Amino acid sequence: MTRGALEAGTRPTPRTTVGRTTESTRTGSSSSSSTTGSSPRTFDASSGNGETYQALGRTQRAYAPTGDLTVIRQIDAMHESTLGLGSMYRSKYFYRGWAVRGSGHIPPWPASHGRVRVSNAAISWVCDVWGAPTGTGVLVY
Repeated sequence: MTRGALEAGTRPTPRTTVGRTTESTRTGSSSSSSTTGSSPRTFDASSGNGETYQALGRTQRAYAPTGDLTVIRQIDAMHESTLGLGSMYRSKYFYRGWAVRGSGHIPPWPASHGRVRVSNAAISWVCDVWGAPTGTGVLVY
């Protein structure tokens, strides 16, 4: 993903033209963060694979909602999924239980239960350098 784009000399072009926004493809191949007039930072990402899974005795579907959303809450620590799906790092929630969050494993294909999974280093950059407080735009397409 990222390596191929770098080798080809591809520069990411954010879809957002105004404000501070983090963007992610629904196919989960990349996520970027940009501020109007700046070059985006691009990260490998993995999002929902569309498959069903069991959580808390219910069947769920792994997908990420699309649209122009915003960070509505955040947990700035390692924490456990409320669905019993494992650990999540520094989650930036943008719709109900969906979040951009850190993980120690980012496969190069959609493999998440629907959340946008980026590396722990990437989410730390988003939190510590770039910012992304509550109200920051999140575009999922």
